[in-house]
Amino acid sequence: MIPEYKYQAHDHSLLTPIFKKQVVDRVMRKFPVSIPANLITICSNLFIYFALILAFFYRDYHPLKFLVIAICAFIYLLGDHMDGAQAKRTGTSSPLGEFFDHYLDIFNNGIFIYILYLLFNVSSVYILAVYLLFSYLAHTVLLYEQYQSKWLNFERIGTFEGVVLAILFMLAGSVPAIFNVLIHPYFSGFSLFTCIFLLSLIGALITFFKTLIRAKIKNYKIYLFFILLILVSFTTVKFYHSYIVFAIIVIYSSLFIGDIQRAHLCGGRLELPDILFPVFTFFIIIILIMIDIPFQFFDFFEIYFIILFMYLIICALSLFISTVYQLRQFWYWKNPE
Repeated sequence: MIPEYKYQAHDHSLLTPIFKKQVVDRVMRKFPVSIPANLITICSNLFIYFALILAFFYRDYHPLKFLVIAICAFIYLLGDHMDGAQAKRTGTSSPLGEFFDHYLDIFNNGIFIYILYLLFNVSSVYILAVYLLFSYLAHTVLLYEQYQSKWLNFERIGTFEGVVLAILFMLAGSVPAIFNVLIHPYFSGFSLFTCIFLLSLIGALITFFKTLIRAKIKNYKIYLFFILLILVSFTTVKFYHSYIVFAIIVIYSSLFIGDIQRAHLCGGRLELPDILFPVFTFFIIIILIMIDIPFQFFDFFEIYFIILFMYLIICALSLFISTVYQLRQFWYWKNPE
């Protein structure tokens, strides 16, 4: 049975109140009341997916590319706050709306990281894996705390501040002189941007440990997920391609974090994190090490990897569809008059 829905949050963000007052509230005054909040969520997310496609398939530097991606990121950020404001003013706040918003944010968290990785030519795929790992560890404990206490806590420097910083870097990168300064290897082969990129991990680590202590998390499933995510992150790096590392860590994280949301919004118990994928991925790496053949994308290992990757996608789609089906009564094609 679906529990009674009530969104509760402690928002300590430094920038969110300013953004809501100066930007969101002004836009909402002229925004049509009839448009459902869920539609705003879906449409705003399309912009960040377009930004990812642009960053991935158009690798050459061009100032206009940085500007377009920055604009797409800003529209996504605006829509991410407008959907909640629209639901509140139309009385359509629902568990389905929260699931849409937060489940898509799981993917968007990794997308922002990967876009910056691509735009500023971060050299090491290990840096990408470490950044994604710690970011999703922080994401997991925040949403588990909400599941456990029914309250969502936003830190003073959190996801919103991270997205704003990312947009500022995108804008700065549109200036060729600044871009060259940011990507020049100053520190033992690491660029200035790479060093800033790594330093920003401190925020994710503080959030992770602070939430872990505050929430007094004792559920063994959470700690099992930590171990498995670490295993997935550092075995996946052996595939070398950054897009594989990005896709696998993001989708694998979405399975467990999404299940936390399902348990919170639909009721029921939290399931175990997926064990099959980490075990089989680790098995592949052990074989490669034992036979001393570097991984290449062909023959048996290509087929093996594709099967495992499709397994992850099917699991993620299954979780999404089953949760939306349970909450289908809260879908609005048009807001109530």
